[in-house]
Amino acid sequence: MSKLLFFLAMILPATSFAENRESCEEACWACSASESALRSKYGSPRIPSRFKFAQRYDDMTSQEYKRCMAPHGPMAVLNRDISGRCTKQANSLCKRKCNTDVGSSYPNKGIESQNLQESKARTWHCLCYKEKIRGLATESTACRKTAKECWRLHGKVDNGTKILVEDSQGESCYQVRALH
Repeated sequence: MSKLLFFLAMILPATSFAENRESCEEACWACSASESALRSKYGSPRIPSRFKFAQRYDDMTSQEYKRCMAPHGPMAVLNRDISGRCTKQANSLCKRKCNTDVGSSYPNKGIESQNLQESKARTWHCLCYKEKIRGLATESTACRKTAKECWRLHGKVDNGTKILVEDSQGESCYQVRALH
């Protein structure tokens, strides 16, 4: 990967890879579900890799959940009505943000300095992860021409290999506009 592409991958904000509003809804649910609920629905206590893009909203939804729970005191987590209402409210925030991001391929349109000869720039799908180099886990970034290729790499990182550190990916397959 060129140094320019790597630099852009680090400084440009990520965009969503939700294909549609339904995937936002399920992804937000999956990111907030218990291991038991995940196991029941998907056969594994882990969030399916196709929904990990919604983890970027975790901090925001966690704050919303805490804000909703605060007036009810620390024991409110034991009250299914209150905790259920707050979970629903937090998930609703996640879905709204995700739905806003659906179809957004380049949110920095207003930044003129990043025109980068826009007609020649293309969209790359990038993934940050860790790989083993001389026995040490080292941060790495890979960009692919299509989202499908990026998600294929994401699946390999999910499972791990001799080189790829298992489940070490950061934000999932974000888009970057850059020259190659």
